[in-house]
Amino acid sequence: MDIRTRRQLMDLSGRVLAALGALAIFGAIFLLFGFLAREVAPLLRPASAEQALRVEQDARLAKILAESVAAGVDEYLEQAFLLQRDGTFHLLDLSMGDPLTTVDSTERPPLWAGGAKASVARYDPLAGRIVVGMEDGRALPVDIQQRAAFIEGRRTVELLATVGDAVRLEPHGRSLVHIDWAAGQNREVAAGISEEGRLVVLIREETRSLFGGGQRSEHAHDLTPLLSGRATALALAPDGLTLAVGDDGGLLYQWDLANASSPRLIGKIVANGPEAGRVAEEAGRGSFAVTALAYLIGGRSLVVADAGGGVTTWFTVPVEGHGQLLQPVHRHQGHVAAVVHVAPSQRNRNFATADAAGVVKLHHSTSEQTFFSLETGAGSLGGLVMAPKNDALLLVKEGSVELWSVSNPHPEVSWKTLFGKVHYEGYPRPAYVWQSTGGSNAFEPKLSLIPLAFGTLKGTFYALIFALPLGVLGALYTSQFASKRLQQIVKPVVEVMAGLPSVVLGFLAGLWLAPLIARIFPAVVLMAVSIPLALIACAWVWRRLPGPLRERFPAGVEALLLMPLLGLVVLGSLQLGPVLESLAMRGDFRFWLFDVFGWTYDQRNSLIIGIAMGFAVIPVVFSISEDALSSVPQELVAGSLALGVTRWQTVTGVVVPTALPGIVSSVMIGIGRAVGETMIVLMATGNTPVMDFNIFNGFRALSANIAVEMPEAPVGGTLYRVLFVAALLLFLFTFFLNTLGELVRAQMRKRVERL
Repeated sequence: MDIRTRRQLMDLSGRVLAALGALAIFGAIFLLFGFLAREVAPLLRPASAEQALRVEQDARLAKILAESVAAGVDEYLEQAFLLQRDGTFHLLDLSMGDPLTTVDSTERPPLWAGGAKASVARYDPLAGRIVVGMEDGRALPVDIQQRAAFIEGRRTVELLATVGDAVRLEPHGRSLVHIDWAAGQNREVAAGISEEGRLVVLIREETRSLFGGGQRSEHAHDLTPLLSGRATALALAPDGLTLAVGDDGGLLYQWDLANASSPRLIGKIVANGPEAGRVAEEAGRGSFAVTALAYLIGGRSLVVADAGGGVTTWFTVPVEGHGQLLQPVHRHQGHVAAVVHVAPSQRNRNFATADAAGVVKLHHSTSEQTFFSLETGAGSLGGLVMAPKNDALLLVKEGSVELWSVSNPHPEVSWKTLFGKVHYEGYPRPAYVWQSTGGSNAFEPKLSLIPLAFGTLKGTFYALIFALPLGVLGALYTSQFASKRLQQIVKPVVEVMAGLPSVVLGFLAGLWLAPLIARIFPAVVLMAVSIPLALIACAWVWRRLPGPLRERFPAGVEALLLMPLLGLVVLGSLQLGPVLESLAMRGDFRFWLFDVFGWTYDQRNSLIIGIAMGFAVIPVVFSISEDALSSVPQELVAGSLALGVTRWQTVTGVVVPTALPGIVSSVMIGIGRAVGETMIVLMATGNTPVMDFNIFNGFRALSANIAVEMPEAPVGGTLYRVLFVAALLLFLFTFFLNTLGELVRAQMRKRVERL
């Protein structure tokens, strides 16, 4: 084989290997993107519901259902119960399959004696309580427990019911048509509406002394005179401190029950129509009667449904001139007919609504999503209950009982909750907030990725402000002005900096640099002003020295001559820093920053990140830029100098434009390094997901957030998949930057080739 053939084969082999390498890189990127997309995809799947069981109609079941006032289901979906008007329970064994045709025939004594019958009941699965309104005007709490036990290896669910002390709400013995009960610390509150429209609240309190014993008091209040219309719905907050009432004129009333002896009407608000949320004295009345009220888990959000099919979520926000008032915050897909049932979830902000035509819809308060609409057939629903695990709905209809299985694993996630402003409970207005976990199920997850993306860009911006000038200008000086001996020292030292682990930089920044800057911050301000001025002054003096004197020094050593001067400037700034703080900053720069600019100073802030991450980015930018500048053909440099232009003019007019594609590549790679940096951001900033550009505040970046929260995120849960959304966003962001940088570099290379 001759030399020519051998070279052709080697050239072909090189092209094939290069193509295979490119394909491998493309395949790796595609696989990474596919993996991230696969983990994110479940968030995009719609919720679904299908009928799992149906208890078919027979004569006995029809009679039981006709007398039932409350229903419930256990967390395993194995047992449902029906409470009848006479106080007896009937159980349905849901584990037998579909269709169910049997109802247990066990004889159970009624929960209450005397033959009294219930006129209405309200089941609160979260509290495990059914409050029963009697035909004689009494309210009776019944604590419900469905406990699982294993007998001979088989799980059985046992129903336990404990009856509390009854209270009389309607003194005239009238039947109750709406009822609610709440138990807080050392207090119980019962509220009811009689068939005549009378609204009555009874509060029982027990005060305890330090020496034991206590005193019990009972206060009954008739709130009917304060109503503008006839009361049609009510709901007590779980702590019993707030009462919400709706009337047939479309008004919503908000009472403060903290003072047991004197309830206070906080506000009377229009519940629906074009003026919903306005104070009734200023706006008039609503368009439809309020038909159902229910508090969601946590007791802060109130679902308000009306006769026009409207469904809204309300909670208290500041209203100018009226203090904290209930206001409509989240609006949901409504019904065609009047809404008659609201069934809150026991785990999150899900809730189901049912109308008079038998249509059931599932909503989520925070995300404002309506997931599906079930056409359950003709006839109104007698009861609607959401299963404890949010995986089923129990529907009690005329003559039948149905169980619908529900698949809705990620109700909190929508485009709005991830990337839009959301009005959360306790916030005065919509905001971008990240707060993924809390202390209980009542916590409202806040999953906005905007603060994390903002923090990523903020950290990158301050890091590049510090790194790009030093990296690019340092490479320019080293390659074009420094002596060969100095180049051989500077370049290896800077490249060795690239090998420093980022965790070491983060450790030093968080535990050493941050406290140091906090102590000498006024001196740092002086350095930021005095060092540039000193450099400009030295350059002016150097240019005016006699030529023979300057020629005694080798070319490119000017920077070394400046080192002692810069050291003196730094020492002087450190000495004058306390004087500046005392005279110009009122003795404490933190108070001065807050009083003058409204800025707070966190010890671990964006300034620290800019310096620490800048040290991680400088070696990358410096090395690539220096290689690009040094690769400019010397013929171009020599030709420019031969024409009589100065060295600086040659650098700015010939060298930099020729090396610009390489410099752009270094900048893009530096940006990618800053965007993806994790450990420095994790250790040197406060990890607070705030959205402001204040350099003295911290932030939380996408990468650091993934590192912090992924170990605690349940696999397959909502937080787990949202973190993969953050990873996908970070991947797309860096991919876009690198692609953009490559396109810009290619265009610049074409321009250089035409020179």
